[in-house]
Amino acid sequence: MTLFEIAVFIIGFTEAAKQFGLRSKQAPYFSILVGILALYMQTPTLENLAIGALFGAVVTGFYALFKRIGRAVLVPQKPKSLSKNWNHLEPDPNRMTRD
Repeated sequence: MTLFEIAVFIIGFTEAAKQFGLRSKQAPYFSILVGILALYMQTPTLENLAIGALFGAVVTGFYALFKRIGRAVLVPQKPKSLSKNWNHLEPDPNRMTRD
């Protein structure tokens, strides 16, 4: 299993767990646990436990990042336009005026 396949497995398994009632605040911890289990099942070493925990955290972070970027691209915010009330534009007393 490649790291890409493990990343897809972590995301998919975490999303499936959310569908079955896992709270969103617990999802990062769950994905870290899934990452540990996925890498430890390949080769049961102490190093793979640490790499699995790190990989689960990284996958969760990238998923959240791309989700936010996707929302920003697909649903852009309305720009804050200037109101029609021009009171915020006060005359500059230091400005020279024409006679």
